[in-house]
Amino acid sequence: MANIFFNKQSIPETPTLLLKRRDLTTIGAVTASEIVYKNQFFAPNELSFRVYRYVDEKQNASWQALDDYNVIYIPEYGEYFDAHV
Repeated sequence: MANIFFNKQSIPETPTLLLKRRDLTTIGAVTASEIVYKNQFFAPNELSFRVYRYVDEKQNASWQALDDYNVIYIPEYGEYFDAHV
């Protein structure tokens, strides 16, 4: 089960999303928005988020690397998720 951290206003802290290859080498951090984490007891946990091609008028570095062959790792939760683009 994930340790979800909250700030002083009781709002969950935004977790770090790391993009990794299947051999678990790190490609880089993912700049994402609208992150939704679903913790389930009898099924695999789910993670969804949006990645925009441009952030602040600059191309998002993780945009080109996102594909179905990579995994997403959240170090704060200690969980890996298969990427489905």
